[in-house]
Amino acid sequence: MVVPEKLKSRKLLLCILGALLPILGQAITGEVGWDKALTMSLGVLSVYLGAQGYADGKEVEANLPPGLARDPSTGRFVKIEGDEK
Repeated sequence: MVVPEKLKSRKLLLCILGALLPILGQAITGEVGWDKALTMSLGVLSVYLGAQGYADGKEVEANLPPGLARDPSTGRFVKIEGDEK
């Protein structure tokens, strides 16, 4: 079986584990309510998605092709006008 590279990420695997543990803990022990277990799981997933989105955005910024830059006022990518001599 071929597993895509993105699914081999240790961060992703830990995120999935972190999201499943509160649910499994609730199912096995019943000490935590379902609402708290789901809230904890969604919190783990939200933090992972936010951090991964930030990291992906920084990677895109670092690997911009020549002639493009991010406009700080709008956050959009703009073409840089070169010095024409």
